[in-house]
Amino acid sequence: MFQRWKGPNDATTPSWITDATTPYTDPRNGPSRVAGSCEDYRAGATHDIQFDLESGINPEKPELVFTVPLLSLSSMHLRKRFDVDGIWKGLGKEGMVESWQVGGDETGHFLVNEAPREVGRRMREWLAKI
Repeated sequence: MFQRWKGPNDATTPSWITDATTPYTDPRNGPSRVAGSCEDYRAGATHDIQFDLESGINPEKPELVFTVPLLSLSSMHLRKRFDVDGIWKGLGKEGMVESWQVGGDETGHFLVNEAPREVGRRMREWLAKI
């Protein structure tokens, strides 16, 4: 999964993938960590959406949720699939949301690991403004 989701920038397995997967391979605690992660993803795709709908939150037209400054960083690959800017700007107070693409074709799902310098630069710039 990591190899498929990460950008094509590196043909070998970066050390951050090993670091990220090691807790799940621990014989004693690994199985419960895998189960917990799966439950989190499952809830996000089922129960959490159902709870939002029952609470009156319409995912197609979200209500203003955040009144604090927000920074959204996302990969080009996610932006091809979703209107990331529109989603986050629709959730935050006007003028308080910044949404940026990090990287290009070489940056996949794990942009913090794949483009750490750019992520750090964007965060520092944003934090200096607020």
